[in-house]
Formats: sequence, structure tokens, C-alpha cells
Amino acid sequence: TQTPTMRSLLYLPSKFALVSIALLSSYSMKATAQTSPQPSMVTIQHENTKHQLMVNGQPFLVNGVGGESQFKRLAAMGGNAVRTWGTDRLGEILDEAHEHGLMVCAGIWLEHQRHGFSYQNAESVNQQLERSLAAVREHKDHPALLMWGVGNEAEGEGNDPSVWYAINHLAREIKKVDPNHPTITVIAELGVNENKLKN
Repeated sequence: TQTPTMRSLLYLPSKFALVSIALLSSYSMKATAQTSPQPSMVTIQHENTKHQLMVNGQPFLVNGVGGESQFKRLAAMGGNAVRTWGTDRLGEILDEAHEHGLMVCAGIWLEHQRHGFSYQNAESVNQQLERSLAAVREHKDHPALLMWGVGNEAEGEGNDPSVWYAINHLAREIKKVDPNHPTITVIAELGVNENKLKN
């Protein structure tokens, strides 16, 4: 069994780029998470060029890992957040994370074109959208929810507008269902000439 390593919340395997959110804070989430049964309220404050992630009105610095186990050990190491890749067992993961004072970036798995999924197939894309929104409706009020991770490296080479549209459309729909949590997506590197970032 591998021991958790303190990494960015948005850790990608070493062959990919490390994508992270730079947020400054000295706030510990453990006490608040354990004492607040209410749904978490997560916002991003903007001041000039600075951005601050806020959880229940307090600054929050992500200090976490990607994974779904060893939460007790992570908390003992000073971690405060985990990232998942899909919504399987999400309720159990949120409950266990909350028990250990951790917040969760809940991943929503989006299919990859390289595995045969077509983002030009409206029916398939709509089914994926509805499946994703059902998970959001089910878990949006959990006190351990930090944000929604809309897809993981779903962009492929990053040049197909239909993929970006589907990701962004799902993010917009999530915000309608759950305005209290940010949405992010995770890409594999920045792409050739940073095309993924630009697109």
C-alpha cells in the first residue's frame, strides 16, 4: 500500500503537468469541518489580482492529495483536502472525509474520445450530463464538499471545440443546481504551444 504524499489537490501523474490552485491562507479546516453539520459554502474572493478560496467564510489553503483512502493518515500529516476522479462511492468518501476534518474536490468522470466516446453524439453527451447532474443533486449539501472536478484529462489533444463546450456546459448546469461550490476541470499538460490552455 502506498502512503499518501502531500501534493497539490490537483495532482496528476509525473508524466503530466502539475496543476494547482495557488491560494494563500493559514486557516485549518479540521475544526470547522467537524463542528459544522451545515452544507459547506465555498466561494472565491477576488481583490485586484489576488484570489482567495473561502470555505464557510474562512480562507482555505488546499493541502491535499488525490485518492479515496487513508484519510486518517492524511489528516495526521496536516492535510485538509482530497480529490477524487468519479462519483462512485462519493457519499461514503464525503462522510469519511468529514469524519477526519477533510474537504473533497469531488471528481465527475467525463468520457474520453480516445476510448471511443463521441462528443458529436448529442444523445451520449446529454446522458453524461444528466448522470453528472444527478450526482451533484445527491451530494451538493454535504459539509465536506469543497468543489466539483468536471472531468479529468477529457480534452485529449485539446483541439476539439465540442469537448470544451461539453465541459463548460456541464459546469454551467452544475452552478444552476449548486451555486455554493466552484467547478474546475483538470487537463493533462498545457498542450502544444499551450493550445489546451488557450482553448
